[in-house]
Amino acid sequence: MFQLWKLVLLCGLLTGTSASILGDIGSDLKDVIDKGRELIGDTVETVAGDLKEDLTKLQNSKVGQLSEQVLQKAENLFSDAVSKVLSIGNNILGLKISNVNLLGIKPGLTPDGEGLGLSLPITADVELNLPLIGKTVDLKLSMDLLAGAKIETEDGKPIVAITKCNSDPASISLSLLDRHSKLVNRLVDAVTTFLSQTLSTTVEMQVCPLVRLFLNTLGVNFLQDTISKS
Repeated sequence: MFQLWKLVLLCGLLTGTSASILGDIGSDLKDVIDKGRELIGDTVETVAGDLKEDLTKLQNSKVGQLSEQVLQKAENLFSDAVSKVLSIGNNILGLKISNVNLLGIKPGLTPDGEGLGLSLPITADVELNLPLIGKTVDLKLSMDLLAGAKIETEDGKPIVAITKCNSDPASISLSLLDRHSKLVNRLVDAVTTFLSQTLSTTVEMQVCPLVRLFLNTLGVNFLQDTISKS
């Protein structure tokens, strides 16, 4: 059966009728990733718990009195958490994410001037296993995650409200690092759009809970100070 699938895929690529085959591959990938949401959720919960504990210790420490140092250390803790949550448990149907880097956090005012917007540029290495043709390909992912927050009142008390957290479609880039094989090139190019959407969704699912925790733990005063400085 394996050899038959390989033959069908090769024939499809060579005759230009690979769209439906690739669609089936994409559908299978989506089904497996959807089934992996519980595992992803467990990973996020574990890392989020550690992040909250570390941020709370930081705020209660002596350095907690110095806002600039707190912000830098908090960003480092958050960056480490992002790397952990994206790199652990992501070998789903031959799709593995590693060497995750959060290239700083870029704050700015929201268009209405009343909230804080955050841009989080993320890069990662992606390893994709193509068992049908016995190849493993290496790709480079680059994308920006956009988050927003503002201060609202709940039961007469100010709270941090997250207004959005999603990937910027215009920023998503997925490039194949080795293009020596024409067959691999055609297959990867054909599923690049689907892979980009899948990876951006995966990043959102795992990082957005950390963003919410990060902003909520630092609290209203931090958010207000950052908005004022912006």
